[in-house]
Amino acid sequence: MEKRERLREMLSEATELYDAGLYDDAVAAFGGLAGAFDEDRGSIEYAHWCSNYGAALAETGKFKAAELLTKESITRCKLLEDDRGVAVGYFNLGNIFRYMNYLIPMSDAYEAAIEYFRKVDDREGETITRLTRASILPDSLRADELSNAAEPGRESPGIHWSLLFQRAMLALSGGDADGALELLEQARNYAKIMQDITYLRETENKILSVKMAAGYTVKSTEIDHAVDGLQVENPDRRLRSLYEFALHLRDRRDNAQAATLFESCLDLIDATRSQLEYFERFHYMEAVADISHAYSVMLIGENRFEKALEVSERGQGRALLDLMFRHQIRRHGGRKVGISGGRVFLRNVTTEAIRSYCQDSDLHILKILAHRNGVVAWFVEPDGAIDGWDAGAGQEAISELISILHWNGNEQIGHEATAETAATPLEPPPPEFLAAAAAKLYTALLPERVRSKLDTKSGRLLIIPHGGYFNIPWSLLGAPDGPLGERWDIGVSASISVALQLDRRRDVIPWRGLDGYAIPAVAFGGIPEQRISVPLIRNAENSATAAIGEIPLQFQELPATVEEADLVARATGGTLIIGRAATPDAFLAALHQAGVVHLASHGYAHPLGESFTVLAPSPTTGESVFYPTDLVFTDKIVNSELVVLAGCETGIGLPHPDSYVAMPNGFLVAGVRCVLISLWPVRDHVAAAWFESFYRHLGDGRSPASALRATNDELAGVLDPWDYGAYELVGSPFFPMATGDSAEPCDGPAFCGGDVVVSDARNNTDLDLSLYRNEIQKYNEWWLIGKFGKLERMKHR
Repeated sequence: MEKRERLREMLSEATELYDAGLYDDAVAAFGGLAGAFDEDRGSIEYAHWCSNYGAALAETGKFKAAELLTKESITRCKLLEDDRGVAVGYFNLGNIFRYMNYLIPMSDAYEAAIEYFRKVDDREGETITRLTRASILPDSLRADELSNAAEPGRESPGIHWSLLFQRAMLALSGGDADGALELLEQARNYAKIMQDITYLRETENKILSVKMAAGYTVKSTEIDHAVDGLQVENPDRRLRSLYEFALHLRDRRDNAQAATLFESCLDLIDATRSQLEYFERFHYMEAVADISHAYSVMLIGENRFEKALEVSERGQGRALLDLMFRHQIRRHGGRKVGISGGRVFLRNVTTEAIRSYCQDSDLHILKILAHRNGVVAWFVEPDGAIDGWDAGAGQEAISELISILHWNGNEQIGHEATAETAATPLEPPPPEFLAAAAAKLYTALLPERVRSKLDTKSGRLLIIPHGGYFNIPWSLLGAPDGPLGERWDIGVSASISVALQLDRRRDVIPWRGLDGYAIPAVAFGGIPEQRISVPLIRNAENSATAAIGEIPLQFQELPATVEEADLVARATGGTLIIGRAATPDAFLAALHQAGVVHLASHGYAHPLGESFTVLAPSPTTGESVFYPTDLVFTDKIVNSELVVLAGCETGIGLPHPDSYVAMPNGFLVAGVRCVLISLWPVRDHVAAAWFESFYRHLGDGRSPASALRATNDELAGVLDPWDYGAYELVGSPFFPMATGDSAEPCDGPAFCGGDVVVSDARNNTDLDLSLYRNEIQKYNEWWLIGKFGKLERMKHR
């Protein structure tokens, strides 16, 4: 009994730390009690410990661990018939999903919490849940939720505060700043009654934010005071407040102070992400993209092009880069492995590194970044010159032009496709109409000083699009008498950092031809007709989410793909796999052995991002769908240098704040250097002629990008360029492909990308890890390298 009482006291003490907003201390206190429940997991104390510990972890950004503990709490409370504990557990779970931006599971959890609060007649708990859910709902739904919330009594100042705060946000979204300020002042009074510094600070920060947005006079000392107060907030709240202040300062033309806060936001994200578990890191991808984009737009307006380029790289392609680093470790089972001879490319790329890359590779870079009011862009030349601009045309006008160029409409393949529609691509508009739209888009995106360089020079051009700009057929843009594809070897990448990493992962050696591989190439085609159903949300754990259903799809056989695959196999001296032998298992085996893998089959752009290709059903599992994202989680090395996805829609995906989610990503993460994709359906006779020429030029020793340009030059005037202009190369296609033995892991230490911190070196530099080649970084630690090279192992919290 005495032990149980002491345990309750310690739980109470830890809970008091949480209630006081001391979340790190609370996590430490709750964590210190873990051993007390090793033999006592059926008690109410254990259930409450799980719930409170999970809530504290969520406040410090440990969302996955918080989710697991909270679900354990709900399970235990149900077994103990503690309905109020169940209600609190579901409420905490809803908060965790809200932090993670999982909207459907969040709504399910809050609804369950309301049901259990009603069950125990806890009107206060129900009201708090409704108010919390209202905070993230659209205005129309928020008003209904607030009207359903019971008016709190005098003894509940916290609920009064929440209700007033939410009503203030509703007034603000309706344009009534004065009304919002009046409600916030009332909310501040309740925060003072509660004597709760967290509620008081949040209210005062929101009052300041509203005043700044509404044009009220705000003293710089008020902003400084608010920012200083944010240092004791949890990282998520601090980040949101800093970003909000930075945007207001930018809008008020106080760029110097705005820049300071933008930098604080990005530094906070870097510091916080190094402590998070792998899956939790993606909670911050949207934040870092939004912040870096807003910051870089401001810098472009000040003509600070170089700084703007560095900042934009911190928020573009970061998710893909992190996966590349981590897969390099995972696929070797945690054994020692280095990247490019044991040298690490640190996360944030500098203009010095970009200039060096362009000079060494004789490369030009064109980077396009969309923002709320338009488009900003950069042009980097091999001599180190960096130009930048804010495009005059708005994003809406540019998006309209892109939709014109994307004439196939995406509705033809997949959903209940018939034999006729699957075999016969849609007729494009007249070539002169498309050429006019392409010229107009070219002018809208790029200023004349940059267009003149692109129109008169030639060479290698790496394009870094953003969001839906991945759908632009870049080779067809340019002057009407000579599009870009006639003068430039073109490649597309998610970011400059990603392109750098793709080049560094393998040693580039002189081209020795496809016969340098054990299997030069494998070509797949003649996939049989089949009707399949795919889940709308793949791997959905939540019952409500999984119940959304499946998409029925009909994929017709494409007879011409047998001829195409045979042509590729003969041109490369490779292997032909057609019909029912072309299974996902055979495709995966080819990726591990062949230099080039060519797939002539349907591609499907899934509406929620899990795009896939279609192969023949596996004789063992019956599966015929191949998800490239699954390659991220395989432990085997993907040795192929080039993967060709010749089907329609293989380049289509979904815009993402960080970059773009599309089929090539999984291949690039797994080790492929570049992927050839198609933006729309290509006629059978055009595909046959194009690939015959492409593989002939590739076999002559050209890089993939050079082979693509040579093919387009050869077919110009013979075929309609708006047919073969659908083909693009994603990744790093500028060097002749290496042979298979260069893909062996290099000597060096194991590490996790983003978890090596150097105290006396600038970001974005190369770090020589040869001193640590006998060290192995464990899964739960990160490294701090001091001034004199001393290595300290730091544990993830």
